[in-house]
Amino acid sequence: MSIYGVDISKHQTSQTVKEIKRVGKAEFVIVRAAIGSEIKDQKFDAFTKDIKDLGLKNGYYCASYAKNEQEAIAEADFMISLIKKDNNYTELPVFFDWEYFSADYIKHNFGIIADKRLIQSVTVAFCERVKQAGYTAGVYANKDFLNRFYTEEFWQAHSDYKLWYARPGYSKPDKPCYLWQYSSDNGRDFGYTGGNIDKNILMENYIEEVKPMRPLSSEPCRMYIGFASQGDIKKLVSKINGLGIDTEVNDGYIITGYASAGDQCYIMLDCNALGIPCKIYEEPKECENCQKLKTENELLKQENIEIKENLKSKDAVIEKLTDKLENIKTIIGM
Repeated sequence: MSIYGVDISKHQTSQTVKEIKRVGKAEFVIVRAAIGSEIKDQKFDAFTKDIKDLGLKNGYYCASYAKNEQEAIAEADFMISLIKKDNNYTELPVFFDWEYFSADYIKHNFGIIADKRLIQSVTVAFCERVKQAGYTAGVYANKDFLNRFYTEEFWQAHSDYKLWYARPGYSKPDKPCYLWQYSSDNGRDFGYTGGNIDKNILMENYIEEVKPMRPLSSEPCRMYIGFASQGDIKKLVSKINGLGIDTEVNDGYIITGYASAGDQCYIMLDCNALGIPCKIYEEPKECENCQKLKTENELLKQENIEIKENLKSKDAVIEKLTDKLENIKTIIGM
């Protein structure tokens, strides 16, 4: 039987653990403990207390911003201190999570461009520190990150690192992994009432449940795709435009025109193969003042039209009077 679980952070509600325990589908919870080397997730304490009280299996992850080995070690030390405080325990690994937000941070703040050497060095520094403390170390990555920053040689050299593989929306992972993040959609099937939540399967006990690809919506919708590299953007835009669907590209993200349910699945297959997430695009909402100004503008336009029509009517009357005056002048010989 497959063992399901969720990963959570401050973005989930304070009742998350209690809700999923009540339904019983999720048997483990992975909590974001740290953001960098100094910030504890705002709901870490509450979540870990509920996990212990309710008897769920657990694990932790660190949202890393490390740009060198020293900072990665500092993050690991901070994680370890949080786990040990109040005798917190962990049955699942302590995961290192270095993502696009991390790459953007070191690029914009320090001008450092992430490459394989950097990512692999901070990964090893973090994981080895975690192992020294007596915990199992893990690495979170999607397909794009695995292809871009890690190599087969890396995993062969560090086969004891547990891979937490993010590949949502697919029927099964395309590579061996310890944990598979298979979905990030509505959590009601797990009992969660707060909206979307990350869902995972522990692959050591995985029983394949092949499911057909489902579209984002049964109705035509616009799709929001990304973050993606420039090369992947070109591939996807070419494919999407080939379907006769317009695209807008902005800062590593693609916004499509309206795609049918069939086209959504076709596009999602390529996105999943590249490890790139996609969701329904939500039109930006106008602020209340903007809506009022828009209404006022429409009223002014209507008033302007009415004034023009009135002026036309007045011009017509003046023209008629002018014609009559000319006729009178002709009659009286002026």
